[in-house]
Amino acid sequence: MPEVSPDMAALVRRVVERRDAYAAAGLIAGNCTATTGKLLGIALPDRATRLIFAGLPFSPEGLLEELGGRADAAIRRRLARNPATPPGVLVRLLRERPEPGLNPLLAANPRMPANMLADLLSDGQEATARAVAGHPQAPAELLAGLAESGGPAVLRILAARRGLTPDLLGRLWLHGDRHVRAELLRAEACPGQLLMAAAHAPFPLWRRRVASHPAAPEGACQRLLHDPDATVRAAVAESPLTPVSRLYPLLLDPSGRVRRALARRRDIPPSWLDSLARQPGNWLRRWVARNPRCPRQMLEQLAYDPAADVRRAVSRNPASSAFLLARLAADPEAWVRAGAAGRDDLYPSVLQRLADDPAVDVVSAVAANPSTPGPTLLALARHRDRDVRRAVALNPRVPVAVLDSLVEDPYPLNRFVVARCDALSATALEALTGDPEPRIRFLAWKRLAELAASR
Repeated sequence: MPEVSPDMAALVRRVVERRDAYAAAGLIAGNCTATTGKLLGIALPDRATRLIFAGLPFSPEGLLEELGGRADAAIRRRLARNPATPPGVLVRLLRERPEPGLNPLLAANPRMPANMLADLLSDGQEATARAVAGHPQAPAELLAGLAESGGPAVLRILAARRGLTPDLLGRLWLHGDRHVRAELLRAEACPGQLLMAAAHAPFPLWRRRVASHPAAPEGACQRLLHDPDATVRAAVAESPLTPVSRLYPLLLDPSGRVRRALARRRDIPPSWLDSLARQPGNWLRRWVARNPRCPRQMLEQLAYDPAADVRRAVSRNPASSAFLLARLAADPEAWVRAGAAGRDDLYPSVLQRLADDPAVDVVSAVAANPSTPGPTLLALARHRDRDVRRAVALNPRVPVAVLDSLVEDPYPLNRFVVARCDALSATALEALTGDPEPRIRFLAWKRLAELAASR
């Protein structure tokens, strides 16, 4: 048995005294392996607790392995569903306790070994076939068989898989309906001749998939540029493979959807953005205002737009100057001020002023802003609104002292966010070991065990 460090031994003694199941589970998860047997008895004191841990995705593997050896039907189902259940436990459930109703759950578990999927599939259940079709590690020969024999639901799942081989794609195209084929038109392996044929299909969805496919033949895209369906033309406009020089006719397209797609492109000339900004439609001007290629003079004009969403878009544009952001920080609409408050290139004096804004959205943006100084964050950590305090905890540059001050936050979700922060001090973790929320106690004990193991 490996030697237990004094720090780890002290943690184990405390957990034994407390008889806290979540604290024991936390130590097990934190690599406290030398005394796992003692801790397992505390972590799994009764069936109700075993049921809970069997279904928790953060349950440590050692605990789940113990559950797999003494599981009743309800626990087996939870273990089968749990994405944290070790592969060995899943195989044991399949071999030792064969249950037809359990097979679809096991087949859907991403940790089920690929070489066991054929055994599961032999049960003949449609639900198992669907689960195997979606399993990320399913062997190619198994998928090929499903493409030949599977029902419509199975074929649709297969068609949506990433990384389809040309062979599997061909089988699915042969046996699938038009919905399956529409999915196949997304696949990287979809051949050019198939895409070209689909560009002439009577289904707008097919043509839209062709328009957005990275390997769409040039002739297909040229044809779809004049498609009668606006969603297809919009897909062509948004595709980075469509040369911007061919999109000029879309500047005056009758569909606002097409013009909005054009406004989202990062490679269109500023003169085109100017043309789009002069056309009616708040949503169109909003996308123009978000485009980083929007000229500064145009952004200054859009900052006075009557639509708040457009002014908000200007505040989020990386091309907007600090001077323009200061103007938007005084906007009458809180949503616009919040957009400016989230910018890390805002003038410090403006950021400090927004920290006292009456709108919670604005103050939350200040609390989450990496440029907000530590003293301001400390004050916001005591804010009356829980969302503001949580934004402080989520700030990537929050000082440790400020983070530690949030361990006694009255809102459980905020303490949970704090417990997950790597920068939290050992003293703060100690304060969370007695938290009323089980998941928070688990995290605190796990982190303390990891610290003890690293010494």
